[in-house]
Parts: sequence; structure tokens; C-alpha cells
Amino acid sequence: MNSFTDERSGTACHREDERSPLLPGAAAVHHTTSATGPGVSDCGAGAGTTTSTAPQPALDRDGHHVGTAGPNEGHPPHRSGLQSVLVFSLAFFLAFTAWHPLQNLESTIFHGGSSLSAISGTVALGITYGTNVFAAGTIAPIVVRRLGVKSCLLFQFTAFCLVVLANVYPRVWTVYPASVIAGAGSALLWVAEGHFITEVALADSPSVSRTGAPVRGVLGMYSGIFMGAFALTQVAGNALSSAVLLGCRNGPVSANYIMFALFGSLLVAAIVVTAVGVKSPRPRSSWSAVHKSGAEEVPADDERDTAHSSHHAQQIGADADESWSKAIVRQIGEGASTAMELDFIFLAPMIFANGMDGAFIFGDFTGQFLEPRVGENRIGLNMSTFGATNAIAALIVGRLSDRIGRLIPLTFGTIVYCGTLTLIALVPDQLNTYAASAAVGVGNGIIFTLTYSLLSDRFAEKSATAYGLKSIVENIASAGYFFMSQAVPLRTKLWLGVGLNMFGLLALYIPTRPKDSANRQVAHEAATKSINSH
Repeated sequence: MNSFTDERSGTACHREDERSPLLPGAAAVHHTTSATGPGVSDCGAGAGTTTSTAPQPALDRDGHHVGTAGPNEGHPPHRSGLQSVLVFSLAFFLAFTAWHPLQNLESTIFHGGSSLSAISGTVALGITYGTNVFAAGTIAPIVVRRLGVKSCLLFQFTAFCLVVLANVYPRVWTVYPASVIAGAGSALLWVAEGHFITEVALADSPSVSRTGAPVRGVLGMYSGIFMGAFALTQVAGNALSSAVLLGCRNGPVSANYIMFALFGSLLVAAIVVTAVGVKSPRPRSSWSAVHKSGAEEVPADDERDTAHSSHHAQQIGADADESWSKAIVRQIGEGASTAMELDFIFLAPMIFANGMDGAFIFGDFTGQFLEPRVGENRIGLNMSTFGATNAIAALIVGRLSDRIGRLIPLTFGTIVYCGTLTLIALVPDQLNTYAASAAVGVGNGIIFTLTYSLLSDRFAEKSATAYGLKSIVENIASAGYFFMSQAVPLRTKLWLGVGLNMFGLLALYIPTRPKDSANRQVAHEAATKSINSH
């Protein structure tokens, strides 16, 4: 287990980092040089050295610099970080290429026979959702911090293998326990995923520009890479299932067992990739680096090292010193306090909408919209179209949002998605199913990718707790949609989806820090004055 520190001991350089009104959960760096005095740099300072405040030019709504390039701007991100994300995404791709079609296949298995009739798919799903919600709010963030990301991935991919075995021999005493393990492992998996992407992206992101203003890093790009690879599992999984069903001449039962064998092989491959290739994020204590600024070497003003690393170090230390029971109680308290923060309150509606969207796309969109119009045999082709456009949208918008901000592309994606739902509700028979699948894929890919990025933006210093809350909200939404699905007409659910997504988008435009505008104006005036004086 890596140890973390929130102080840079052993260095002759000092600086003052104040809590920033510009960036949620971060610190704005006021880089000054002077011979003496608090909060100044004494690196190479001499008598008569004047004090200068680094100018801060225009910022976007999220408090990020949109102009002058920073010391890392224009250079590729840390290669090991990008490689880590690619290997991490490959492991997920292999595992969920097996898991997604396996979920679709389960619905065709539990029928007939005395032993199978006792198995309820609804009960199994309820067990999975309930276990997930409980684990995400209590043990998942603690396990991720104590045991690490790799251990959580290995646990869940092994749990997927148990589900495959349970489906090969489906009995009450195999299916239901596997549902418990899969539910708990799912909470660990998605908390670990959010924590990993956040930590690696922050470690590879430049912190400030040459003028001292915060700049966007690679968080959007890394989120887009992961979400793109995850979306491609729909393409690969559907292609795999279709190939087996078309090529097998011994009936559906034989095809099912062939697919189970393929799924198991993919999951074993995912376990091997995870065990060999997935590396833990770089410790926050190693984030401080020296960058060149002209001919002079200056310390990298990393605002994350103080606020983020300090809080993270406190979490690691508390987890290591406490018993599991005390750690769980403390984690519940931290989760409750995080859930009450305005940043999360105004992001929660979009997270809830995400949970409903996922249940709709893989439930009613395929079952009630696609199947009556194209037949069961062509559902796979339409969902492959969805997966391909979803992946492309995630890859493009992730990097784009690092440059122009999250809200503009998120607004575009929400309009595309809600517009498509509106057309499905009003004129379903006049729509081309491939065009509708592509539009839903684009909108959903943008919404999911940027919701992840916004959560990491706002809660970088406690990403495990924030992603645990996200998992709770999404699973409650998905379970609610599933259990109401039989009683509510499709058109009503479509209008509900439009309303929830639009409400979630509007909530993100509500400023959670009323003083931000005034603080930015003061910073801009100070920057202008400093530039004019030189």
C-alpha cells in the first residue's frame, strides 16, 4: 500500500496555496517572488527582489483558463498515464464484451423445468441492485483505498466468471449467491474505475499556465478513452453472439453453451490483462515536478498537491489505522456529508437520469422500439450502430471538453438525446431504426462521458466516495425504471426520460458558488494591473 504525504519536505522552495474560489475542490496558486515575507518564494531570491503577482486572464464558467498555454500545454500527457488508461480500458473491454451479451442471454435461460421455474429473474436482479447500493455506500470506497484498484477489478471479473458458471448450471443455490457477489463486486468495480481515471488524469494534468491561471488537463480525454472502449463492447458482444447463433447448427441450447465458453475465455483474458498490465495510479506525493520556464527552473505550481493530496492522505491514514467497523461508520458519515454538498446536489439529477437512460436503452429501446420494427435478428445490428456512435462520440467529446469546457458539449448531447426520444414518442413508425440508434448512441455517449468528467472535476479530492454515491443514485434509478417498466406505457417513459435529462442539464447551469463571478473579476483586474505595470 502506498503511503501519501501532504507536505513537500526537504525542499528549499516555499509557496502559499490558498483555497480557490475558481475551481471546485482545488486551490488557486498565487505565485509570488520576494526576498522575504510569508507566502513567497525564496528560491534564488536576493535583496531588492520585487514582488510580482502572476496575472490571471479570462476563465470559462468552470474556472479554467482558456487562453495562454501553460508549461505543459502543447506537450503530450505523461506516457505511462496514457498507457495505464489504455490497458485499464482493454481489461474492461474484454470483460464487458462477455458480460453484456451474457445479461441478454440470461433472460432466455430461466424457463421450463422444475428446478428453473423456482428461479426469478426479478428477484436475482433485485438482489444484485440491493447489494450494489449497500456496498457502494459503505465498503466500496474503503476497499478501493485499502486494497487498491487492481484487487477490485480482479474480484469483479472473477465474480463474472461465477455468474457464467451459475448460468451453465442454473439453480437457486447457484444463481442467487452469484447475484450477491456480482452486486457487491459491481460497486467495487465502478468506484475503482472512477477513482483510477481521476487519479491518473490529475497526475498527468498541468496545473497552472505561465500566467498562473488553472488550465484543463487530460481528464476529459482519459474519460473519453475509457467510455469509448466501454461502448465498443456493445459492438463486439453483439457481433460475437450473432456469429455463434448463425454458425451453430445444433440448436439454441448448444449455441448457449458455446457462448458461455467464449464468455469465460474473455473473462479469463481480462483477469490476465488486469493482473499483468493494470498499474496503480502514481502517488499524489510524486505529483510535484520541475518544469522549464524559459531559462529558469521553477517548481510546478500544482494546486492539487495541497488540497487534494492532504485530504487523500487523511483518508488513507484513517483507513489504515481504523478497524473495518469504524472505517465503515466514518465512510457513511463522509458519504452523507458529500451528498449534501451543493456540487453533488446539482449533479445528482443528471446522474439519476443516466441510470434511467441505461435501463431504457438496454430494455425498452431494444424490446419495444427496435424489435417490433426490425425483428429479433436485426436488433444486434442496430445496437452495434448504437455502440459504434457511442464510442466515437465519447472519444471526440472527451478531448474537446478539456479545451472548451464540459457544459457546451453536454448541452449539445442532451439536445440530441432528448430530441431523439421525442421523435420516438411522436412518430416511431416513421423513423429509420439505424438513424435512431446512431442518434441515441451519440447523445448517450456525450452525456455519460461528461457526467463522469464533471464528477471528477468537482470531487477529485474524494473521488472514491463521490463515485460510490454515483453508483447508489444510478442503481436506484435503474432499479426504479425496471420495476415500473411493466406498468407504465412506453410513451410515458419516453417523456419521463426527456424531462429528467433536461432538468439535470438545467441544474448544472445553477452556480453552486455565488461569489465565483466576483472573485474572477477581481482576479482578472489584478492580472490586468500586473501586466500593465510590467
